Amino acid sequence: MADDRTADASTSAELDAAATSAAGKIEIVAPKLPQAERVDKFFMTRTKLSRSALQRLFEQEKILVNGTVCKKNYKVRITSLITLITLLKSTKC
Repeated sequence: MADDRTADASTSAELDAAATSAAGKIEIVAPKLPQAERVDKFFMTRTKLSRSALQRLFEQEKILVNGTVCKKNYKVRITSLITLITLLKSTKC
C-alpha cells in the first residue's frame, strides 16, 4: 500500500525516519537483538517518542505484533512484525 512504510529497525536512524513519516501505519521487522527486549523499551531506545506518548499508544491499542494487539511488556523477538498505527491529521487545502 502507498500509506505503509516498512523499515528494518537495525539502526535508530532508519526507525526515526519511519516514525516521523506521515504514513497511516508503520511496520518494522525486528532485527536480531542481543537479548529479548520489551516492546516499550524497543521503541523508547530507537525513536523520539516519549514514554507518555508510547503509553497512550498502548492504551489505545495502536501497537501490534504480528497483527495482534500487544501489551507493553511483550518481549520482541527476531523477525517479529511490529506495527505502529498512527492517525493522520487532516489539512485544509
